[in-house]
Amino acid sequence: MSQAATFPVVRPTAVGRDRLLLLGGVLAGPIFVSSAIVQAATRDGFDFRRHPVSVLSTGELGWIQIVTFLATGMFFAVAWVTLIVRPVPAAMVAFGLAVTAGWLWVSVTFARAASDRAD
Repeated sequence: MSQAATFPVVRPTAVGRDRLLLLGGVLAGPIFVSSAIVQAATRDGFDFRRHPVSVLSTGELGWIQIVTFLATGMFFAVAWVTLIVRPVPAAMVAFGLAVTAGWLWVSVTFARAASDRAD
């Protein structure tokens, strides 16, 4: 008679709170895109080919896009911090460094643009 082989229990690397925080980061992109598409469909004259998404933050319904910017940015930032804090594979570390570099580049670019005077 043969005995059943026993295998160690394999658990996911992210459980509980961390999994929820990472899920927020995964959903941030689809939430942002779907919000922009719905808003663009309801705004007369808005065209993705000619207008940046940030134009949706103007006008009477601009608060919707502002909340979308804040919420999806927060979801992504929390997921990024979760990836940085946990011991993760090298690919995720590279992703985290790329996000950090992009954030620094955008921050410096905006700071320089804000400090320039319009003639």
